[in-house]
Amino acid sequence: MAMIDNAQKVPFGAVSTYRISSALYGAADDVLTWNARRTMADEFRKLTPAELEDIGLSAASAETAQPGFFGRLVARISDKLDAVRTLSELDRLSPKMLDDIGMTRAHVEDMRARATFF
Repeated sequence: MAMIDNAQKVPFGAVSTYRISSALYGAADDVLTWNARRTMADEFRKLTPAELEDIGLSAASAETAQPGFFGRLVARISDKLDAVRTLSELDRLSPKMLDDIGMTRAHVEDMRARATFF
């Protein structure tokens, strides 16, 4: 089976710029989410235990319902490392093994191109 190379060349630095901007957007989203959760936690602290019970929460669950900023950051880094490991494992598979799981080398390269690493 002949392969056609239809990949287009991108300008120097475009991929790095894309990855950096994507990481910054992700960090900005994390900060906005953290602030919204912090504000919500402040509002929960103002409620009495009876008011919290009325909405189905306890004082402990209101405080620990969501992971903090650093918890989300660690989870995000862990997800990126899992993606690196997955791509590394897929790189080691032969074309026959990839075919057995319904993939081709082009699928792996597409996954690599779509993955955003910091």
